[in-house]
Amino acid sequence: MIQLFFFIYFISDDARIISVEMHAPNHYRGQMIKMFGAGRPGRLTVNWGGTMRYIDYMVTDAQMVQETVAQNLKVFLTLRCPDVFFNDMSDFGENIAATMPLIIFPNLWYVDTGLVSDYKLFDSTVVLQNSGDVPIGLKLKITALKGNVLNPVIYLTERVYFRVYVQMLGNDVLEISTVRREKYVRLNGENILNKTDMSSTFFEIEPGVHKIYYNADDGMENMNVYLHRRPQYLGV
Repeated sequence: MIQLFFFIYFISDDARIISVEMHAPNHYRGQMIKMFGAGRPGRLTVNWGGTMRYIDYMVTDAQMVQETVAQNLKVFLTLRCPDVFFNDMSDFGENIAATMPLIIFPNLWYVDTGLVSDYKLFDSTVVLQNSGDVPIGLKLKITALKGNVLNPVIYLTERVYFRVYVQMLGNDVLEISTVRREKYVRLNGENILNKTDMSSTFFEIEPGVHKIYYNADDGMENMNVYLHRRPQYLGV
């Protein structure tokens, strides 16, 4: 059984440094060397009183002490975390353009000559909460589900938005990330950053409650919009 005895961390100018001491049975020596060699990346998950959060790291120093072959192994690690914040375990993904099947018996609803089969759970505006301690970016996945979409846009405010000048055909997938160190704009996996509106902002949402809404020059009703956000915290 591997035991984690303690970890101490402090924040420098550009990273969080974590010191860890572990005790492990001697037969884990090879595994410890393989897992925690200097330069190895990893993810540290912390459970503090039932609250679980994680932080990604790079091993900068690893020392293994074993006084005799038969004794347990002591492992001392220094971990450097380029992103100093702890992350929520959930990315709170949701379809902000979701619809609900509509079944009515014995009556049926018609609009003009068409049968109403579903209704939207949200309008084009949705309320988002950042429950963390610092601003966070968003990840969006827009699919032209029911037809073409022209120049989709996501608004935080009238002046803060992200628009892509693109004609999306049926089943095209547009991915946008405003997350620090992970910014991208991709159509069907291809980089199309050059098609971004020059006034667009890779915006983040501050801690608290916000409203965002989506639109398009044409085909807004064809958009399927998945949004992901992962709150970040100064501690666990």
